[in-house]
Amino acid sequence: MSEQTALEKQLLGRFAELDEKALLIAPMRHGAHAGKVATDYKRAVAGRAFRFDELDGWIKKGWLLEDESGVIRQRRGANVTLVGKMKKRFERLIKQENGDRAMIIDHVIHYSADFHDSDKSSLAQLFHQLRLKELPTGAWVHADGRDFQKKE
Repeated sequence: MSEQTALEKQLLGRFAELDEKALLIAPMRHGAHAGKVATDYKRAVAGRAFRFDELDGWIKKGWLLEDESGVIRQRRGANVTLVGKMKKRFERLIKQENGDRAMIIDHVIHYSADFHDSDKSSLAQLFHQLRLKELPTGAWVHADGRDFQKKE
């Protein structure tokens, strides 16, 4: 199994804490806002870890899918028959997951001199490619500009 790069691990929320030197340099480069971004990143990583099994269960069931834009979406045509609290939970899951993904991408941009706001789209697409590798066969995905399909 190939080892993931630091960027890949950071995007997926598996990146170990930035080393002490990077943490000392980052606040000087980015000002007081750096501490909030680091805290929000940790919160986003923890949130994604907490939702991981539930999210992948919905994806495997075919009610959610991984979109090429790096977000999860309710799959069009999925026979989702949730009502009441379960429907709200499902919608909240989507909103929280996509928010945490956006925070992680913002963190990567904020702490790297190599990326800027204009790179959000390409980082989201990279995140999507990494998620495709993780998903089990049969999960619904949007890949290569094609329509939504099951992963083979």
